[in-house]
Amino acid sequence: MYAILELNSKQFIVSKGDKILVDFIKNKQSDDTITYHSILAIINDKINIFGNPYVPDSFVKITINKPLLKGKKIRVFKKKRRKGYHKTIGHRQKYTQIEVSEIFYK
Repeated sequence: MYAILELNSKQFIVSKGDKILVDFIKNKQSDDTITYHSILAIINDKINIFGNPYVPDSFVKITINKPLLKGKKIRVFKKKRRKGYHKTIGHRQKYTQIEVSEIFYK
């Protein structure tokens, strides 16, 4: 069984025990449990349930494994020709690693 979960305006296909990287979730520590009710669909071997927009009476429990991970560094170089203007900016995206503990539906 797996579910399509909407988390931080992005959609993820998850099943029990999956570990995925999502955008940084503020004010959460390691081993915190969060319940999300924004499930778009639940797909099983016998039954498929699609929400309008969300599936009623269903939720996904997730556990935070690593609250702060940093992605690959991206360098941005800006330049204007013949003006002497140039600038280098670096950026590292922050992620949170989560694990799906339970998918529940009625």
